Amino acid sequence: HLIRPFDYEKLTISDEIIPPDEDEREFVKRIQKLDNYITDGADYSFYEKFFFSLQDESRKLFEEWLIAKGLKDYAEDFSFCPDIYLNFIYAYIHDDIIILKSIPPIYFVEFFEDYLLRKMMVKPHEYISWPPALKLFYQFLHEKGYLDNHKEIVHKISMVDSYFIEVLKKQFS
Repeated sequence: HLIRPFDYEKLTISDEIIPPDEDEREFVKRIQKLDNYITDGADYSFYEKFFFSLQDESRKLFEEWLIAKGLKDYAEDFSFCPDIYLNFIYAYIHDDIIILKSIPPIYFVEFFEDYLLRKMMVKPHEYISWPPALKLFYQFLHEKGYLDNHKEIVHKISMVDSYFIEVLKKQFS
């Protein structure tokens, strides 16, 4: 399988900030509520239904944002990526407490190197869209008011991006 890095130059995204609407503000409040469940040590069974409804909402709102930003060709594929990522963050046991806005770099390595490859069965070249999709997801979260600054997290994902390509090459050679 020929696995090449994602061509970021194909992503022509509008620089215009899209302020959050009422649904998006409520969505951010719901993420913050989920974060509180995690930081307070709530049992997963306590917030499981809440998490799944948030996950569905995330996909819809992120896809709409991608389209509004001029990425209609990527919207359907990219909007699915945060589903698995949110599962990794909120429904998977970690050694540390992690939430969307505070994830140590080692967990990005774990996500791309292990979790994603175990949970997703797609063609090898389809995995390369995950780093750009997650970078855009964090930009979306920033524009909607969840994050003060998304650039540090995007940088962490970028640090793993080329490593992930090498993992894919080894996995599928």
